[in-house]
Amino acid sequence: MRRTRRDFCACADVLERVVGSEQLGASLLMVSGCPDGEVWLDLRTGACRHSLVGAVELPVGSELRDWFGRRLVKLDCPMTEVSEAMLHLRYRLNRFLTVGGRSALADVSASCRIQIADRQFRGSTTNAIWLTRSIGDRTKPT
Repeated sequence: MRRTRRDFCACADVLERVVGSEQLGASLLMVSGCPDGEVWLDLRTGACRHSLVGAVELPVGSELRDWFGRRLVKLDCPMTEVSEAMLHLRYRLNRFLTVGGRSALADVSASCRIQIADRQFRGSTTNAIWLTRSIGDRTKPT
């Protein structure tokens, strides 16, 4: 299969849209106790790093690593050709106490950069995601 610029641009677009969607909700709830900031996700390894806290374990990291790996197989591109595949999230949580729970509105901007040989592919988006936890949940945001 011949790899084209369009294939990798589409890959970057899909990744940044996934991150800007509700699929990120569970991971944002996990960092909701952290200060607002930035998260970097390495799509080659699934490793996640918060700008102020350092390394964090987020379910979305391994999910996106697996998706990216499957996408590379379809494009017949070995992972060794990918010198960089990074998602960058900048987020701010606005917390609210609601009837029956706590909610947070997460303002998220996401960008994706994929570097293969001498070519770079980018995508970016912004989104707002509602996150909710019941009051009985011990891991609720503060």
